[in-house]
This record gives sequence, structure tokens and C-alpha cells, in this order.
Amino acid sequence: MAPTTAQYVVLASCALHNYMRKESVVEYAPPGYADTVDPITDVIVDGGWRSEVPAAPQRSHPSRTLDGLDVQNEFVKYFNSAEGSLEWQHAYINRIK
Repeated sequence: MAPTTAQYVVLASCALHNYMRKESVVEYAPPGYADTVDPITDVIVDGGWRSEVPAAPQRSHPSRTLDGLDVQNEFVKYFNSAEGSLEWQHAYINRIK
């Protein structure tokens, strides 16, 4: 898949995900399904989806291409920018288990 096509696929997936979360909460993401932030302690509480997703298999060798890394880096810049970041994401990434 061309990098531009991959970007469109990811953006369309994000838009569809956001639409489903807004319009079909009970069926798509019922309460307790997604990760949440405890409003009192600011601790991130794992959602129920984590018990449904099997661990991804580990690859013995990298399969990324240079174009794929360029696309990944563009998404990293966006999701870490003021426009694309979420207020809780850095606390989640830096949490200690």
C-alpha cells in the first residue's frame, strides 16, 4: 500500500472510530470498555477491551520500510502536537505499573 493511501486509511479509521463512539456508545464501546482516567487520583484504569485482545506475535526481523517509517513519524508528530494530543496521553505513557 502506498504511504499516502495508508494515511487515508488510518485517518478514515480514526474518523469512523470517533463517529461510532459518539453515535453508538452502548454497542460500540459500552461503559468500562475503554481505558479511563480516575478523576480523583488521575490514575489510568485499564478498560475491558484489554482482556479481549490477544498479544501480538513478535516478529523475528523488522518489516518496516523507509516509507512506512516516514508515515509513522508523521503520525507521531501529529499525535504529540497540541492539535492531535489528548490531555491524558502523556500520563498514560509514563505510568508505572
